[in-house]
Amino acid sequence: MAKILLVDKNKKMRDKLAEELSKLGHQSFVASSIALARRIMDEQFFNLFLLEYDPIQNNTSEILELSKKFSKTTPIILMLSEEDLDIAVKADNAGIYDCIQKSFAFDGIMIKINNALRHAELGNNLSYLRHTQGLIHRFDDLIGENPKFKNILTLANKVANFSSTVLIEGETGTGKGLIAGAIHYNSPRRDHNFIKVNSAALPENLLESELFGHERGAFTGADRQRIGRFEQANNGTIFLDEVGDMSPSTQTKILRVLEEQEFERLGSTKTIKVNVRLITATNKELKKLTQMGLFREDLFYRLNVVRFKMPALRERPDDIIPLAQFFARKYSYEFGKNFRGFDLQVRQFLTTYHWPGNIRELRNTIERATLMMEGDLITLDDLCLFPEEKLVEGSTFTSPSITLPPEGISLAQVERDLLVQALERANWVQKDAASLLGITARVINYKIKNYGIVNKRWRRHKLVT
Repeated sequence: MAKILLVDKNKKMRDKLAEELSKLGHQSFVASSIALARRIMDEQFFNLFLLEYDPIQNNTSEILELSKKFSKTTPIILMLSEEDLDIAVKADNAGIYDCIQKSFAFDGIMIKINNALRHAELGNNLSYLRHTQGLIHRFDDLIGENPKFKNILTLANKVANFSSTVLIEGETGTGKGLIAGAIHYNSPRRDHNFIKVNSAALPENLLESELFGHERGAFTGADRQRIGRFEQANNGTIFLDEVGDMSPSTQTKILRVLEEQEFERLGSTKTIKVNVRLITATNKELKKLTQMGLFREDLFYRLNVVRFKMPALRERPDDIIPLAQFFARKYSYEFGKNFRGFDLQVRQFLTTYHWPGNIRELRNTIERATLMMEGDLITLDDLCLFPEEKLVEGSTFTSPSITLPPEGISLAQVERDLLVQALERANWVQKDAASLLGITARVINYKIKNYGIVNKRWRRHKLVT
């Protein structure tokens, strides 16, 4: 339901519009002139203004004044007579959402009103998301007192105000994307888009289309034009995750964008200019890849203007409990639980476990434990969902090790078993399981198919190969 203010000197017209809006569930307020409407506007918030242009009183200046004050928060629809359509140009330049002829059928007017309300709702949602994202990525609110992590925050805060490229290295799940987001939302580009692309999640031809866009007919299946991520990130920031997995062809095109700030869509010769800040991340060492000839050396130097090395969670033992408490409070609120803390064994487990999946694994573990907890304390049993993961009382969890038995063992069977264990621990989310095993999403997808591993949850989604 929306609150709509109708301003029209014709009482019959006002009443009829109010009646039609009431049928749609909207609440209407009416006034015979803008002067009278101002009193109502000062007292209440409205989702939409429906204003009549009065050529006799020539209320153009009043309408333009309202537009200047309200158009960014409340859409305005102007009702005109046929002979006054020249006013529409002035209205459009002043930020009026739409103009309609008073001779329109009521159905047509209702459609325009609903379109305006929907447009305002989308705008408010976008504004809200940008606001909340900014809060999420405030440097002061990021959890971590470990000196290594604090040094990264200090450096990130310094480089945020500049447009230099940033390379973030570190194991999977260490928070590389969070730092990239913090740099963007604390920079002068914060009011523009922050676009994230996982370079390892798409095949080469689809990745280039994702980044640069394509024209209709550029390749089989390209039935319409597509705007690429670099265009969407214009004046903002693009974050390329797992950049070490990009093909040589894509690397060349990325280098050109960095050097010249321009590119062409696939299937087009038209050059597009952009102003984009590039932040990249990888769980590999790009310098070693360049030495092996697997990554362009010139691109590496362009990406390596400012470099961060994210510490693994095991290198931040003093941050594990605060992070776990944050996740537990978050999920206890979502699940309607009354979390009060961790028992002593849980604290010992959290601080001694190796955490190969880093913060992502910690988050998933605490989410599962919060869901399973019965009282107000998370216990060791809550942490271990599967029977084979139960821990002997008083023991600590260590990283698994495999000893080759005298009679030998099937390497393929061991690999399959580890895949299934990782998938179970990651709640059958393939990309999270891949992170636990230190492989890419593409590799785990191939191995799952090769070993014939299935899960009923996957039947809902067609796997992309």
